[in-house]
Amino acid sequence: MSYSSKINDWLIGKIESLVSDLCPSFSVPDRRFVCDVAYGILRSKSLVLGDIAHALGQKTVLRKAIQRLSTHLTEGIPECLRETYADRVLTDIPKDRAVFLVDDSDIAKIYGKSFEALDVITDASKTDKPKVRGYHVTCIVGLSISHRQPIAVYDRVHSVKEEGYKSMNDITFRAIDIAVRNRKDFTAIFVCDRGYDRSLVFEKFSSVHQHFLIRGKENRRIIAKNRKIPVFGYARMFKGKYATKIRVRGIEYDAKVTSAKVRLSGFETDIYMIICFTDQDRDEPIKIFYTDIELNDKDETLRVLRLYSERWKIEEFFRFKKQEQGMERFRVRTLKAINYLGMIEDITVLLMAEMIESGGEIYNALLSKAKDYDLSPIIGYYRLAQGISIALHDRKSVFFKAGRRERDIQLSLFAQVRNKQP
Repeated sequence: MSYSSKINDWLIGKIESLVSDLCPSFSVPDRRFVCDVAYGILRSKSLVLGDIAHALGQKTVLRKAIQRLSTHLTEGIPECLRETYADRVLTDIPKDRAVFLVDDSDIAKIYGKSFEALDVITDASKTDKPKVRGYHVTCIVGLSISHRQPIAVYDRVHSVKEEGYKSMNDITFRAIDIAVRNRKDFTAIFVCDRGYDRSLVFEKFSSVHQHFLIRGKENRRIIAKNRKIPVFGYARMFKGKYATKIRVRGIEYDAKVTSAKVRLSGFETDIYMIICFTDQDRDEPIKIFYTDIELNDKDETLRVLRLYSERWKIEEFFRFKKQEQGMERFRVRTLKAINYLGMIEDITVLLMAEMIESGGEIYNALLSKAKDYDLSPIIGYYRLAQGISIALHDRKSVFFKAGRRERDIQLSLFAQVRNKQP
């Protein structure tokens, strides 16, 4: 057996093992379907069903292979898969002092007309941020134990126009509940950007007994010295005590930092406000952060603030899924199918995160195949995904040569089952 065949077989075994762990109650066809889509995504680096079906290299008409995948996706994510996936991810994240990154993104479908419940979104990827057709995405990722790689705990595509939709807060709070499940004896810290500077969010974290670090908005008013004060007016009364570095929007700045205990309007509990002066950033020279963690000394203040620099990893996570796996290029039309496809995409990312954590000879061999393809120093998925795709393309035909089949076959990457002929 050649070394390329060894790598190929090892990858197939890893996919099959992970899917078996996540889908213990699935029927054989359902389990094979998840394996096939995961393999197709890794090989083709695409979420288009035609690309996935073509990547499988199966001895069947491409149209029928696409139809089989589409039929499974329209059934939606089985509830048991949601639970086992969340439980598996939480085992790859530290139990105590875990870090969860919370953020919203979007999927632009500018020319889409037939997708279910298309909403109007702000396309943040464009400089002028135009309003276009598309979907909202709410995501919580946890950072892995050793290499601090982002792994999706909750990832949902949604629209305010879908049936039974309540609010974005409802979806965010549901995501938080999933992230803290089975963690009653442990505390985590949730790192959020300015969009989550809302009293309801502070109250939610307090109700589930978890810590938070949230960047503050400019229009926030705080209660200090027994009166309401604009937060930035209050911040200008201070000078930075401690020198450090902070990464904002992927750019690292020198900063001077101090902290003060305050109370927010609409949230009755006293919390700490971290004031960060970054003179190099002329657009936003003062940055405000809120946390419920006791900041009694310099080390604790800087440790908590540096967690915000980790927040950029969720932005890189979105960028990786859009740029490398084509998250915005899917063609399935229902929200059930879109989210099921997104779940399997997250399973492929989970597989890569676990490979990064465990390392090994084949992991290093995969990296060597893409040694010139490292688009981000922050997360390790770009190079690994490229190495996997190259490795899976090293063999011209994964299964057998294409040809006209004589009988109907239920096709899968992992098994070929012939239907009985009458």
